[in-house]
Amino acid sequence: MTIPARPNKTGLHLLIDSTGVKMLGEGEWKTKKHGADYRRQRRKVHLGIDAQTLEIRTIEITDNAIGDAPMLPELLARMPPDEPVC
Repeated sequence: MTIPARPNKTGLHLLIDSTGVKMLGEGEWKTKKHGADYRRQRRKVHLGIDAQTLEIRTIEITDNAIGDAPMLPELLARMPPDEPVC
């Protein structure tokens, strides 16, 4: 996803982090009604945040099994090429 932002010409300090999100599906009501246990689906939202302005600069959504380190090249590739990342 491309997010418009003001470029930082002095060098961008990009903070990378992720958080898990539970996806509600059609079976969610069955658990509430019948107490049945099933495997809930989760997704992970990976964010690249400007350390100075706290603006979200890049974002990627993956399944829950993907960590931050494997996503780093993808997040950096989405940054503008004329903006240096420190």
